[in-house]
Amino acid sequence: MTMIKVVCDLQKRTVDISGHAGFDEYGKDIVCAAVSGIAQYFARITMKYGGSALKNDGYLRIEYPGELDIIAEEFARVLEEIAEDYPGHLRVEVK
Repeated sequence: MTMIKVVCDLQKRTVDISGHAGFDEYGKDIVCAAVSGIAQYFARITMKYGGSALKNDGYLRIEYPGELDIIAEEFARVLEEIAEDYPGHLRVEVK
């Protein structure tokens, strides 16, 4: 089964997102759309505060500054809620 994997390392202040949800066909996958939209929003905020985002096909790495810790925690919680609603399509690991 295809799955999106999200690793939020709150100690190192990094987020790694990889894979595809496989919930539906390309262009109709609501799990991928939800994760992608939330991640892109967080990446944009991060870059405004001096962080960085590296994006390749099926992979996104975000490095964020300390002043965004609370936003990163909420970002992880939102993704955990999506993972609960769509088990087997999204795995979130928070360190």
